[in-house]
Amino acid sequence: MKATITIEDYANGIALKGSSDAENSTPIAFVALEHDKEKAIGKTIAEDIRHVMDSELCNAVRMVIEYQPIKSEP
Repeated sequence: MKATITIEDYANGIALKGSSDAENSTPIAFVALEHDKEKAIGKTIAEDIRHVMDSELCNAVRMVIEYQPIKSEP
């Protein structure tokens, strides 16, 4: 499964938007306040990991992370 999560940083928290190529997956879009942002990112990743383990009947997952900056147009 491949997932894409876009994280936007704001003064009081973050916005997360994402999708995956998993069958029947629902795109995500929510905000997290400053004090909850790490928990929100972790929860999003943990849900994807659980989905892979459950759908593939396995107990190990390899996660590959590639960070890409998004620069806005001037």
